[in-house]
Amino acid sequence: MYLTPIADVIVPVYILWLSNPFFIALLFLAVVLIEAAVLRALNWGPFLRSLLDSFLMNLASTLVGFFLINTLVEMGLAGVLLAWAISVVVEGFFLALTRLHTPRRAFLAALSANLTSYLLIVPATWLIETLR
Repeated sequence: MYLTPIADVIVPVYILWLSNPFFIALLFLAVVLIEAAVLRALNWGPFLRSLLDSFLMNLASTLVGFFLINTLVEMGLAGVLLAWAISVVVEGFFLALTRLHTPRRAFLAALSANLTSYLLIVPATWLIETLR
């Protein structure tokens, strides 16, 4: 079942409904830290600025995902891919609004951050879901 791997768009909300709040916080924190490290590696800004932007952009994409949870979960693997695309768009817009860099660079940063977090988080959450 491809429910849990819908990373930063709706996993926190999904896990809150079906699991415990500690795991939701842990997963959200992992995504924020991974994406902050990617932003820092891309010279987005100092680590604290990258961490703050990562937290805020993931909070925004989580809120958007809250409204799409049922549709994305019903779509299975296609929902995971759509969640990734939505994350990139929402987080790219957020980063572009910070005006630290050009919109092109903001979207490339969001693309890189989400690609990295999905490649690390999706297999881990899929394994947890499978072993459950």
